[in-house]
Amino acid sequence: MPPAQPPSVLESLARRHGVLMVMDVVESVRLMEEDEGGFVRRWRRLVEQTEQQVLPVHGGRIVKSLGDGLMLEFGDARQCVGAAFGIQQAAQDLNRPLEAAHHLCLRMGAHVTDYLCDRFDIYGSGVNLTARIAGLAGIDQLLVSAGLRDQLTAGLHADVEDLGECWLKHVRNTIRLFRVSAPGSATSAPAASS
Repeated sequence: MPPAQPPSVLESLARRHGVLMVMDVVESVRLMEEDEGGFVRRWRRLVEQTEQQVLPVHGGRIVKSLGDGLMLEFGDARQCVGAAFGIQQAAQDLNRPLEAAHHLCLRMGAHVTDYLCDRFDIYGSGVNLTARIAGLAGIDQLLVSAGLRDQLTAGLHADVEDLGECWLKHVRNTIRLFRVSAPGSATSAPAASS
């Protein structure tokens, strides 16, 4: 009888389905170079508010900290969008006493997808796609995939703008994206090129 084969890496991971959001600070390298201590203090305060005040209300959790960004996980699309608006508001509140050049300006991308996870991290092409969507977002924008937009119910208080089919870096096919913003706060700024 041949020896038993060890389980594959994939067999040791749990499969999940949910909504992922990636957010990061625009021009974080410049902000860090100009005032490392101030940037870190402001960023840590935003992460703390996100973890303690925003995510408990919207059923989300921090999957990982990226140094100048976060990857977040949610059970559904409405929770994700509600949390995005809450995080944007928290950042605006932190920015209020500062000159514009020192603001923490966020860009966010969200996608509903399947992924693999263990106790340390999450993995899969959907994770990478979510990060690419965030990379296309402009300053203070939330971009979402068509799959996520389709899960938003008609009662959601948000402005949704169809951006059409978009090319994402290192992604073979185009993906239809939507800009989602709190009512009346929609920005005319274009999505950033990536």
